[in-house]
Amino acid sequence: LVITTKADLSKLRFGVGEKSFEWDQPEVSPEAGFDVRRKFRHALYHFLLTFDVDEQNQSMDAIRKWSGVLSSDSSSPRSMGHAELQRLSDGGLIEIGAHTRFHPMLPRLSLERQREEIVSSKQQLEELLGRKVDGFAYPNGRATAEAKQIVSAAGFSYACTSLHDMVRPASDMYELTRFWQKDVDGEKF
Repeated sequence: LVITTKADLSKLRFGVGEKSFEWDQPEVSPEAGFDVRRKFRHALYHFLLTFDVDEQNQSMDAIRKWSGVLSSDSSSPRSMGHAELQRLSDGGLIEIGAHTRFHPMLPRLSLERQREEIVSSKQQLEELLGRKVDGFAYPNGRATAEAKQIVSAAGFSYACTSLHDMVRPASDMYELTRFWQKDVDGEKF
């Protein structure tokens, strides 16, 4: 929405609870270049990151209205559909793991909401794939002692953080580190 809109970036102002978002950078015209729009999108992403799903949905409604971009007009990448995910899983090369239902920042949620996000993501993914889901990745890489306990109790065999390091024999199976792959096309990968 941010990349494709012709709306003035400085005109997007909205609030969630006591927090409000507004962009105060000098170059905000509708003709703003990709780099400016990318910085704007990054700032918006970090603002939304701390909210639960209802607050994020409320914010996205305001952003859609501001942007004037219809979903059919957007050329941004889309999520995989169920059939595509099933084909990927059936291929045997890639293991599909859970990541919560709505990608909230778990430490900001109550224990009950964390449990709901973690357990329901496992159940829904197992139902969709028709097989057991062993792995979990913490949204935004943030693992707390409470989240680790919920992940273990939900029946996951392991969980990954976004910490950049090697996995060692003594590594905590519910706080595994990993190496990031940059978002590149197939040829560069």
